Amino acid sequence: AAPAPAAAGQNVPVVAVIPEEEGSQAGDTTLVGGLDTSAAGISRQESSEPAKHEVHEDGHAISFQVPASEPHPHDDDSSESTMEEETEVSKEGTLSKWTNYVHGWQDRHVVFKNGHLSYYKDKEDLKCCRGTIDVALATIKKHEFDNVRFDISLGDQSFYLRAASEAMRTEWLDVLADVKGSGPKLKRRPSTLSLASITSTASGASTRARAFPEKLAEVRTFRDLLQNQASALSTQMSLLPSDNAAVQREVLGVKASTAAMLETLALCIDAMTSREEYWERRMERAQRKRRQLEDQCKQLSQVTARQAEFSGPDFVEGPTSVLKEEEFFDALETGLDQIFSDSQREQMLTRLDNEAQNKHAAPQTDHRFSAMLRQTVTESVQLADQDPQKDAAWEMVLEDGEMKVYRREVMDDKGLVCDRLKAYHVVAGVTAYEMCQYFFDTKFRMEWEHTVEKFFVLERFTPDTLIFHNLHKRVWPSAQRDSCCISHIKNLGGDRWVVQNLSVDHDAAPRDKCVRVEVNILLSIKTSIAQPPGVPLSRAHITSHVTYMAYVNPGGWVPPAALRAVSKREYPKFLRTFCAQSVKHYADKPILLDEAAA
Repeated sequence: AAPAPAAAGQNVPVVAVIPEEEGSQAGDTTLVGGLDTSAAGISRQESSEPAKHEVHEDGHAISFQVPASEPHPHDDDSSESTMEEETEVSKEGTLSKWTNYVHGWQDRHVVFKNGHLSYYKDKEDLKCCRGTIDVALATIKKHEFDNVRFDISLGDQSFYLRAASEAMRTEWLDVLADVKGSGPKLKRRPSTLSLASITSTASGASTRARAFPEKLAEVRTFRDLLQNQASALSTQMSLLPSDNAAVQREVLGVKASTAAMLETLALCIDAMTSREEYWERRMERAQRKRRQLEDQCKQLSQVTARQAEFSGPDFVEGPTSVLKEEEFFDALETGLDQIFSDSQREQMLTRLDNEAQNKHAAPQTDHRFSAMLRQTVTESVQLADQDPQKDAAWEMVLEDGEMKVYRREVMDDKGLVCDRLKAYHVVAGVTAYEMCQYFFDTKFRMEWEHTVEKFFVLERFTPDTLIFHNLHKRVWPSAQRDSCCISHIKNLGGDRWVVQNLSVDHDAAPRDKCVRVEVNILLSIKTSIAQPPGVPLSRAHITSHVTYMAYVNPGGWVPPAALRAVSKREYPKFLRTFCAQSVKHYADKPILLDEAAA
């Protein structure tokens, strides 16, 4: 058992036992600062008896006295520093936070607890934290002109926040200021090794390193002295009587030993000199690299500071905007011209849409896209009828109840690899014709299409074929995108209906503003009816088997991994939404099995 700890003020012997490099064995004990570092483990070795001051010249054992410290009440616990409990100040609420140039100020749910300020998208999304900042280390300041705004900055991280009122901002600032004023403190346990002894040891090592060139010069001086003394001794010994053979042997031995020692000493001096030059060169290279890294860090900090300066809302508006008056006027004028241009283009597209909607298209058998459309429908239907489980090119990415989603890599003409997705689903209570008509008819499109900001019908060829232009909602940081497609609804015989959407070029579709998306989408649905004999047909007897196949090339540049992740998440979500909206739309309407019933 370990001896009891010494009382306060008593001396504890600290013995450093250093085994020689040669002949040392595993398990040799080294005691440093009262710590047993043998292979068996580490334990505190203390004694109330003062140690005798001993210094052995061979360097194997050194003992000295240090005062024992007060025994720590938690001596058996971990030796890591512990932090005092922080002030349990907690506040939460809704604040407006500056997000970016696209979305500007957005409401976020902000929670302040245990010295950290965190924000979430809303109060129901507390599992996903969007960002956290340590208030105790951050800088908090009120805005100079905005009475409800305050900024919190820590390094290159900044939170720009706006309260609903000046009183609410004051409440937040008071809570933050209280915790920032207290700040976290660290408890440090007493150590048996004093900082002064460690500092003195490091200082002594540094002094010895600086004195090495001087000591080397002294060695050279002593070598020269020894050489002169050996030469003088040799001269004096040569004057001794030559008839004494024993004396002559000793004289020759002294000469040989002295010559060998001087030669060895010269070699040692040369080796130390070359080694010193080597380390000097390495030191110079390290210093050059350090200066280069310091310059790079300085440049990076300047760039980061400039980015931080231009990343906040003050860059966009307010008296502290960094835009010059001429630049501000040019940007404002350009923005107004763009708004006017977009307004005129939208008026033109609206006029075309009204004309196409009011125009009763004559039943045409052929138009300029007829051949391409027939070929695409045939190829898409054949691909939709393939069993993905029998084709190794299809890979299942999702299976959730009745829904199964498969993926297949396809390379376009430009070498871009995109995924062709095929999804299967089963929907009860709605027919194939109803679902396809709900997908094709532009009157219902905005009920289920949530990625489109607005669309216009550019041309209607037949009652079952039209061309439309979609302006998709922008998802920052990607550019805004649009699409121009021909849409065609067709009955394949019996209870199977399909809708084919295919990208085409149209003169009325603008191409100077957005990135054009290329699509090839097929919606194929087949109805099965399980109606008992003698029972009126109801929606409970109807089941539709849906096959949705989509190939979407987003255009521009999109990271493939991000595109794949978004596709895997959004396509099943879209299909569920569309099927649910179809059932809801036709729930209280008469059953439509085909076009004649409509």
